[in-house]
This record gives sequence, structure tokens and C-alpha cells, in this order.
Amino acid sequence: MADDTYKPTRYRLSTEDRANYGGPEWVTFDRNQIFELPASKIMELEGAIGATIGQFLAANMQGSGFGVKATLFIARRFAGIKEEFRTFDPHIFACDSEPVESESEPEPDPTLPIEFGSEKPE
Repeated sequence: MADDTYKPTRYRLSTEDRANYGGPEWVTFDRNQIFELPASKIMELEGAIGATIGQFLAANMQGSGFGVKATLFIARRFAGIKEEFRTFDPHIFACDSEPVESESEPEPDPTLPIEFGSEKPE
């Protein structure tokens, strides 16, 4: 069943962590990428983070230290960065994050009044 409210999130490590760990400035975590993996790749990912995907997703939703670190690690893995989870030790609450808007969503109409329902001045 599709979740129409879910939006991927992109993350940027702190300046210090980007200098230490490299990689692109922004990486995107999209749980749907995990759902599309074959069992062998899911098991490989579980082995890398030391937890099942179910445990990871619960920790991700709770925003625990493990959940945030694993989210960053998995996003970086999908961006092609190979590193060891045990040695990846970013400052997890110093990173920036923002939802990734769907490309199919229309841009807001700049001609709409700021207060919806109010009349536009003529």
C-alpha cells in the first residue's frame, strides 16, 4: 500500500563531518529505495548496520541516535559512498535536513492572496 504522505528527506552533514567523511554536499534518504531491493541486498544492508530493516525503520521514525546515524549511512550508501558503519561517527544533530518535494507537485501560484479566502485588492 502506497503512503501518499511520505516524502524523502535530504541531509547535509556538518562542515566538519563533510571534511572528515567526504561525499556530496547533500544525500537523499528515500525508504522506497530500500523497499525495491532484493532480499540479498536488504540482508547486506542489515549486516552493515547491525539491525533488521524493521528495527532501523522504527528507530528512524523515533529519531533515535541509531536511527539518525543509520539513515545518514544508508543515504550515503545509496549515493555510492562505501564506508564502515562502526567507524562512521558524524555529529548527527548538527546536520541539516529538508523534505524532498515531489517533482510532480505544482509550484504555488504567486498570484494567490497571502490570506486564503480573502479578496485580492483591485
